[in-house]
Amino acid sequence: MNKHKKSSTQKVKTCREWKKVGRVNLHAMKSITAVNKNRYSRYFHRSLYRLATKRYCNSKNWREILQLHEENPRMVDPYPWPLCHPDFANWDENDEEESYSLVSDPSGMVVKYATSYCACMIYGYTGKWIRYNANARDANNWVSVLRANGFSKIVTTPEYGYHYIGILRDETADHGHGLVVWLERRTGSLIEYSTYQDHTYRVSQDRAKRFIWIQIA
Repeated sequence: MNKHKKSSTQKVKTCREWKKVGRVNLHAMKSITAVNKNRYSRYFHRSLYRLATKRYCNSKNWREILQLHEENPRMVDPYPWPLCHPDFANWDENDEEESYSLVSDPSGMVVKYATSYCACMIYGYTGKWIRYNANARDANNWVSVLRANGFSKIVTTPEYGYHYIGILRDETADHGHGLVVWLERRTGSLIEYSTYQDHTYRVSQDRAKRFIWIQIA
C-alpha cells in the first residue's frame, strides 16, 4: 500500500466533531424574531452564521467527509457544520410572525430538513447554492426550483456515474410537503437514498419509480 495515499481508515473529523457551535449558535439565536426584534440586527447575525457554514463547505475537511460518505453513506452523515450539530438551533420551532424561530442555511432552506440537506449536497458537488424563493422550502415544488437553478434534466432511471436529486411528492408520500432525497446508489429497480427527516440523518431504500429524478452532476 502506498503510505502517502489517504484512506478511509485515517481519522477525519466528522462534521459534528469539527468545532463547538457556541458562538455561531448565538448568532443563529439572534437571527430569529422570537429573540431579536431588530430586522437589521437579525440580518447581521444571520450573515455571520451563514458565513461560518460557507467557510466549512469550502474546507478540505468537508471534501474528505463527502468522499467518505460516498464510500459508506450509512455511517457518514455529510450534512455540513454547524448545521449538523445537535446543539445548533436546538430550540422549539415556531413559524408565526412575531415568534418566528426558524433558522435557515446559506440557500435559505430551514436547517435540518430534507430541502436544506439536499441544497447542501448540491453545493458540495456543483459549488452552487440554490437560489431561494418562496416555494423552495416545499419539496413538492422542487422540480421547478431545480429548473430555475439550471438543473432541468429529468430521467426515469438514474444512471451510474451521475448524481441525482429525487423528489417524492405528497400525493405518494407521508411527509406533509413531500420529500427530496440524495441518490446514493441504484440496484436494479431499487435505490438507496439519504436525506434529513425529523431533524435526523437517514439512509433508506425504496423503488426508483416512485421518485422524479433530476440530474445534478
